[in-house]
Amino acid sequence: MKNPTLFRRAFTLVELLVVIAIIAVLVGLLLPALAKAQQNAKTVKDSTQVTQVHKAFMIYANDHPDGKLPLPGLINRLVVTIGTQALQMQGQGKEDFGKNSTANLYSACVAREMFNTDILIGPTEVNPIVVEKKDYDFTQYDPASDKYWDATFMANIHASPGGTNPFCNTSFAHQGLFGLRKKMSWRNTSDSSKPLVASRGTKNGVLTGDDYKKSPTLQLHGSKKEWDGNVCFADNHTQFLSTMYPDGVSYECGSGNLTKDNIYHCEFTSCGTGASGAAAGDAYMGITIGVPQENAGTHAVDALNQ
Repeated sequence: MKNPTLFRRAFTLVELLVVIAIIAVLVGLLLPALAKAQQNAKTVKDSTQVTQVHKAFMIYANDHPDGKLPLPGLINRLVVTIGTQALQMQGQGKEDFGKNSTANLYSACVAREMFNTDILIGPTEVNPIVVEKKDYDFTQYDPASDKYWDATFMANIHASPGGTNPFCNTSFAHQGLFGLRKKMSWRNTSDSSKPLVASRGTKNGVLTGDDYKKSPTLQLHGSKKEWDGNVCFADNHTQFLSTMYPDGVSYECGSGNLTKDNIYHCEFTSCGTGASGAAAGDAYMGITIGVPQENAGTHAVDALNQ
């Protein structure tokens, strides 16, 4: 008679198939939850980077008696005429409004090592032309030669791959550096109603049509069919918002009437001359190119998002 202790019980084929099926079901249930958790973690990291960019701006402002956040047009000013000589003088001369673009702003900050180029690329970025500038040339920061940043830093979110300047070296929008919004908001304040650095919005802040539905910004955070983004305000608090009309943010339109503000749309163009045009003070967030000017009738800045 055989010793029963010599028998070994093994899994049958059916039992193995059942176990595999259970594992497959569990994986199917857990993967979406894991993907959502990873996406949420990236959104939190994105919020941290937006906050750090603004915090670097605040530190810069603390080192300057006027409390202004960095302005390329005041870093590299217009020439000063002394007698018959036109001289470039550090800290002297009028603001060169035409230099107040996104590329110059972020490049000037990187040149001063206020933050690295990687912090300007959001972890949820999906647009293929948005890439980190890993070859930033710090030798281009040479005030003695009238050079204050690497001019090859790019910020045109509508660039075409393979075309001229085919990259955008930042994911983040910021307050337009012109008009009353610059004078009132682009400084070190504790005003929780002034958005200053943020995730990009849809083109001109539209909420309908293909410019909304097909905007890559819908892929950055949230449900993928609705816009969501991180917005950092002047007091350095950052909110995750599901609206381009944040509570408490308004602008003057017409005869002193306050209007709820779409922070990615230039509403001042529809306010008329009675509202002082671009000086109406509304928030106007974007990645800006062109030749920014100070006044409504002459500004030639494009606010690009997407």
